[in-house]
This record gives sequence, structure tokens and C-alpha cells, in this order.
Amino acid sequence: QLEHDRLVTLLPPGSLVVNATGPVDKDTPSPVGGAALFPENGLVWDLEAVGISSPFLDKARQQRRERGLRLADGPAFRQFQWLTAAATVFGATPDRAEAKKMMKQIG
Repeated sequence: QLEHDRLVTLLPPGSLVVNATGPVDKDTPSPVGGAALFPENGLVWDLEAVGISSPFLDKARQQRRERGLRLADGPAFRQFQWLTAAATVFGATPDRAEAKKMMKQIG
């Protein structure tokens, strides 16, 4: 974790930091530890977190206000996938207002 913490801390402002390591359990800890500082004005995204406690996002939540972070979890990723699939199937990409409405409907 120390190497991951170091690498995350060195990222430039506005960087995207993604946890795509899979579900967290007792054998798979968060990829970042206590020394990680997320990039200022960055986006922190945990692809697996869906209504569960995510140590990765918990760490980002602690820094959210101070570092100006935006957080996203698994449902945001699935909504994007759904919109992409819908655009492919129906041959059209929804405009921003339609996309927001659709995302509210699917959760």
C-alpha cells in the first residue's frame, strides 16, 4: 500500500483515481492506505462500491472538502454503461437533460 499511497500522492491536480481491484473483503484490502493524499480537484471512482462500505471511498470522503474531490461509485459506472448500450441499440445518444432523467429513473 505504501507504493500506491506514494503514487496517488504524486498525481497532478484534476487527476482521475480509479479502484478497479474488485470487491473488498478481508483478503483484499483497499489499494490505498493512510498515507495517500488524493489529487486536488480530482475524481475518485470505485467501480465496485455499490451500497457497501468502501475503504477506498471512505479515505476519499475524509479528504473531499479539503482537496475539492468528486466521488463516484459503482452505480455511476453502470449508469454510463446503460446509456452507452441504449445509444447503441436505439441509434441515438440522449442529450444531457434526457441522460439525467434516464439516470434518475434507473437509480
